[in-house]
Amino acid sequence: ARRADAPPIADAHEFTRHRGPVTGVASVPGTDWIASVAYDGAVGLFDVASGAVELLGYHEHLANGISADPRGGRIATCGA
Repeated sequence: ARRADAPPIADAHEFTRHRGPVTGVASVPGTDWIASVAYDGAVGLFDVASGAVELLGYHEHLANGISADPRGGRIATCGA
């Protein structure tokens, strides 16, 4: 269950930005993508070349760490 004071969850079609402080970013090697996590629990993927935004998922609580595989195939996140 999400915290009672957590920001509202956007569905994948409505996600355009984080709704809380960004706590981590990672460049995805070999792409124009930047992955990010934030206090809103969201894991976002942003294409810096085209401006496209994709919601990858949510943590139940704040997300505070992210890392991208050096080969660009995976993103790992962690939360509290």
